[in-house]
Amino acid sequence: MAGVAAHARPALGSARRAGEQPGIEQHFAFLAGLLERGLLVAAGPLRDVDGHGMTVTRFPSFSAAEHAATREDRSVTGGLLAVRVRPWSVVVTVVPAAPTPEAPLDG
Repeated sequence: MAGVAAHARPALGSARRAGEQPGIEQHFAFLAGLLERGLLVAAGPLRDVDGHGMTVTRFPSFSAAEHAATREDRSVTGGLLAVRVRPWSVVVTVVPAAPTPEAPLDG
C-alpha cells in the first residue's frame, strides 16, 4: 500500500481562498468519491500557507494515486487547482480523534 500526499493550490491566482473559488465543488466531489472508495485518509487546508491544502490517500501504487489526482479531479483538469503528488512512506500510524477547526494545534 502506498501513502500519497497531494498538495493543492489555486492555479488561477485569484484573491479568493481556494474554498471560495467557483468550481471548487468539483474538488469536494472528487474527495467524496475517494471516501466512498475507501481511498481517502485525510484532507484539509494547510494552516500556514494560504490557499494550499493536503490530501492523504491510500492507493495500491504511486501511479494510481498520481492518475487519480491529475486526471480524475475535475478541479485539476479544469485548471482551478494545481497538484503535486508525492510518495509517502508510512512508518507509524496512530489516528486520534480529529481536532475541531478551532482547536489549537499544539493543544
